[in-house]
Amino acid sequence: MLLLAGFAYWNGLRGGFVYDDASSILANPNVHIRDLDLATWWRAAVEFPSGVAPFRSLTMLSFAANHYFSGLAPHAYKLTNLAIHLVNGMLLFLLLRALLALSRACSSLPRDQHAKDAAAVTVAVMAGLWVLLPINISAVLYVVQRLEALATSFVFLGLWWYCSARRRLWQTGRGQMSLCASVIVCSSFGALAKESAVMLPLYAAVIELCLPNTRNADGHRSRTVIGLFACTLVLPLIAGLIWLWRLFIDWDTLFSGHASTVSRLLTESRVLIDYIAWTLVPRLDSLTLYHDDIERSSGLLAPPTTVLAILALATLAAVGIWQRKQRPLFALGIAWFFAGHVLTATIIPLVLAFEHRNYFPSVGLLLACTSLVGLERPLVHARVRRILTILAIAFYASTTWMRAQEWADPMQLARSDALKRPQSSAAQFDFAQALLAQSARTDNQADAQAALTILDKGRTIQGAGIQFEQAIIVLLGQSGYPAPEAVWDTLMAKLARGPLDNNSVHALSQLNHCFADAQCQSSQRDKLAQAYALAAPHDNGRTDFISVRAEYAWHVLGNHALAEHYFREGLAQSPSNVRLLRALAVILLHEDKLDEAASTIAAIERKNRLGMLDGFIAPLRRDLEARRAAAHNQTKSGSDR
Repeated sequence: MLLLAGFAYWNGLRGGFVYDDASSILANPNVHIRDLDLATWWRAAVEFPSGVAPFRSLTMLSFAANHYFSGLAPHAYKLTNLAIHLVNGMLLFLLLRALLALSRACSSLPRDQHAKDAAAVTVAVMAGLWVLLPINISAVLYVVQRLEALATSFVFLGLWWYCSARRRLWQTGRGQMSLCASVIVCSSFGALAKESAVMLPLYAAVIELCLPNTRNADGHRSRTVIGLFACTLVLPLIAGLIWLWRLFIDWDTLFSGHASTVSRLLTESRVLIDYIAWTLVPRLDSLTLYHDDIERSSGLLAPPTTVLAILALATLAAVGIWQRKQRPLFALGIAWFFAGHVLTATIIPLVLAFEHRNYFPSVGLLLACTSLVGLERPLVHARVRRILTILAIAFYASTTWMRAQEWADPMQLARSDALKRPQSSAAQFDFAQALLAQSARTDNQADAQAALTILDKGRTIQGAGIQFEQAIIVLLGQSGYPAPEAVWDTLMAKLARGPLDNNSVHALSQLNHCFADAQCQSSQRDKLAQAYALAAPHDNGRTDFISVRAEYAWHVLGNHALAEHYFREGLAQSPSNVRLLRALAVILLHEDKLDEAASTIAAIERKNRLGMLDGFIAPLRRDLEARRAAAHNQTKSGSDR
């Protein structure tokens, strides 16, 4: 099965970097390691673009290792991801085998050797099917989602360890330290790959509730188990809920507004139903990198599928609870599916849907199906099971192979996703960018014209950001033409509505470069000023917007004093922001405010750990010393005269 999975994925390894791969790898100099200097490796570990250190440090180190050995060749990164995925398949088999042993010890499964052998074969097939699942392809071929795969490696390892230690505790009364270590150690290391690994205590608690139910073999409650989950689950859960509530719950928008918390929860009920379909019975046209075209639910009947989805999920949960004693592994699978989406499908305002979020939850769905078909009081005859198994292997392998074919070429992937998702602004923009990149390589103006058409149509898609207008303005400017008034009008209207997101800030930065480099028409520079004026009320203290606005003042307006004002405004909100400190130091040097520049550089040096910021500090120090020397020579020359 592992060989079959390798074959199914193989052609996809020829593809390129996509989406967030650009910011995390291509445009992230911290992972472009060329030597064994400790400071550079430390910087690679902690400088994730979204600023979530120390979370994700292990994954960033793995990207740095890829670069050290193979540069920016996408094939090497994807091959590493495939290796991790196949290792995860083996870890899943070990976990399922340990889970069976624990379940058997708790007397929910037959104990004769024939039944043991049959169950072992069944879970081996299940692990193989999981490796082949088409929905997991983005966790392999979408390079940056090594985050998810590597975190899941520690989750699988921790659950395997937990099941083994729990069975020992059940049978012998020993192994308390091992039981506690399984959860604490693996969730801690897993969080260094991605913070989603902190869900390991919840997954282990689900095992506990469905199988031993916190009891020892003598029927008494286990103080070790209760204490473990009180410390690793209950107390962190209470603290986390308080933190999340204060951070993400706004009473003014809790129930009202298109993007309210309630609207998000209603929408996610439909998304979870989609996830179940995409996992168990995926269609090739449903598997895409982007799902931003999902309609948000504004009420139980808007759209009507919302209430149907809620009823379906409630029924699924109720059946799981009903079957907990008769089919505990079925109940466990259902609970794992729901638990796997607690972080991403509830109140945290993330993007509504991504396929890679099902990397662990898909295990739960397969376990529930396997329980019904072949593990616990099977509902089908052995011959039917064999036929279903062969059909499932063939279906998943062929669908994964076909999807991998789409991933094999960046242009093919962008085109197929755009065709599948005509109302996805992200898919349309990505396709336009792929056409522009191809046009630049081949000097084919037809591709550039096609991209312009897609951008012009895409800017009218509901929810589309200003990156469409920005791309049109830049493309026309590079060709010597001013952008139509209608394009600027929709850009202004979107900024006036708010809120500012990452795409908007990046688009404004690109417009800065276009006007600063005299590619965009200088006659339209006042429109960029209007754009910033409309965006400013919606900045919500975003330091990245303040920084981009300062760059506009400096490079487009040539107003150094205004740029300095904006940089200081950003530092007032984020005093430890090294990038803002560096930008302020640069502008102070240009203004010959050498004492203030020296003080700012010293502030950066105080934050330098293990030489992490040497790359920032060295050129600033050289510029400072050169300017001081020039000022000294000028003073000396004046006194000689």
